[in-house]
Amino acid sequence: MRDIAPEAAQARVPVMLVQPLVENAIKHGIAQLKQGGTLRIAAQVVNAELNIQIHNPRPMDAPVPASQGTGLKNSSERLRLLFGSQASLRLDLSRPGEATAEVRLPA
Repeated sequence: MRDIAPEAAQARVPVMLVQPLVENAIKHGIAQLKQGGTLRIAAQVVNAELNIQIHNPRPMDAPVPASQGTGLKNSSERLRLLFGSQASLRLDLSRPGEATAEVRLPA
């Protein structure tokens, strides 16, 4: 499912930024669920900042990892090299059964 605001659809996104986040959502979330699930991608521009969110279900009893995996570390490092402190990548696992990866970068 996609919810992309018109102004976000025009924003430039670094190549191969979203794909590893979607792959993680499927591998560590949806694929672990017998019933599967729906991946949601949302994007909007707020105050000249592009906000991309990738939501997915995950097992209710899934442990919260102690640190980011390789894909998230690599994506975070790419954002830092391209945009410095103006960009960020955050993985929110605070809600049981749900994961949200959020990317913020200059629009």
